[in-house]
Amino acid sequence: MNKAHAIMHLFPGTNPFSGDFEVRDDGDGIQYIHAWNINAPQPSEADLQAAWDDLQANPTTPPLTLEDKVTLLEASNLLLQEEKTALEQRLQATEGAILFLMDMT
Repeated sequence: MNKAHAIMHLFPGTNPFSGDFEVRDDGDGIQYIHAWNINAPQPSEADLQAAWDDLQANPTTPPLTLEDKVTLLEASNLLLQEEKTALEQRLQATEGAILFLMDMT
């Protein structure tokens, strides 16, 4: 399931790139809602799955324009850069911990 698409199906006019909500995947393949700025209760997993199933059975998304595609790619690039930075920080912390433990021996 693509949770961002399910949310946009449940709440037409919302957009993750305008700050309405943010869906993340920390690299483990599990998507979760990280930020919720819609003036409505956050949907449950069952609500999202039902919306996703409905979206798959009845697609309503018009084809993306070139401008939309560029916007999506830019936003995806930004998210990837943030993930890269987070992974680099985790790697540095891990390497620091290993060096610390090696010095203790």
